[in-house]
Amino acid sequence: MRLQKHPKLAAALVVALVILNCAVFYGIIKTSTDAVNRKPLITITPLPVPTSTPPITPTHIPLVGKIAFESFRDGNDEIYLMNADATDLVRLTNNPADDFNPVWSPNGERIAFVSNRDGNDEIYIMNGNGSSGNNPLRLTNSPASDVRPAWSPDGQKIAFVSNRENTENFNIYVMNADGSDANTPTRLTDTPNNDLAPAWSPDGTKIVYQFDDHGNDDLYVMNADGTNSVRLTHGEDDESLPLWSPDGKKIMFVGYHDKNKIDDLYIMDADGSNVAQMTFDLFHEVPRSWSPDGKYVTFESDRSGNFDIWVMNADGTNRIQLSFDERIDRYPVWKP
Repeated sequence: MRLQKHPKLAAALVVALVILNCAVFYGIIKTSTDAVNRKPLITITPLPVPTSTPPITPTHIPLVGKIAFESFRDGNDEIYLMNADATDLVRLTNNPADDFNPVWSPNGERIAFVSNRDGNDEIYIMNGNGSSGNNPLRLTNSPASDVRPAWSPDGQKIAFVSNRENTENFNIYVMNADGSDANTPTRLTDTPNNDLAPAWSPDGTKIVYQFDDHGNDDLYVMNADGTNSVRLTHGEDDESLPLWSPDGKKIMFVGYHDKNKIDDLYIMDADGSNVAQMTFDLFHEVPRSWSPDGKYVTFESDRSGNFDIWVMNADGTNRIQLSFDERIDRYPVWKP
């Protein structure tokens, strides 16, 4: 069909095309105008991806020296060594049994510790660098438990706790540091209760210890030969695990609050006076050693969720976490 033969139809088509073009042009203009005049949509900026709080690092206090400690990080209790700033970790013992409770000799050359590698808890000695960790010298050999070794300041004696003469309770003994009289050690306490956690005074004349009367623990001090025992604490709660300061003027210890079932750190004068609380947290915290210069104290705390190693100023301020392993790290002792 040709349009020339139908002039009316052609005219109608022309009109329709004009109207369509106008509509399209108007739509484009309208859309462009709306795009200019329309208020923009609210832009939602994504929140930043949360990141974990960086671990506390001991860079703002000068920590020097070495710290030995026990850890369960490899599946059983073993003894490790690290720098005081938590670097250069070295495993000192490697045995299927448990090796724990490390204690430095006064000259820093050897470490006494407790192990059940021979069937029950006995006291052993190894070199401080771990070179004899797989073949330590066994000092005690008793069917009972011999634990909690503590070197005398001159390095000649080791006090320890044992139930060798009465399986119902523990008493404090002392032996030569080479173990030569370990089968016949000198018994320092003889009570029907538990005498625990001996710690020598820096001058070697006194031993402070924990007395457990099966109901309430208090701290006592006695002469190094076991005579003249004097009670230092008289609290209603338990006082335990005493730790003598390097200058001999202070004793730090654990105070257990029966009401809220937590351990806090306390300090007092060596005669039991001027007791002061150092930590006020709902955590379990145990002091383990002073730095050689007396400025800092290592302690274990479960404030991070499990027991880790911490350090603080000797006045209880500036607490810094040193270990972050998901397993238990405890008993940190500073190398003399």
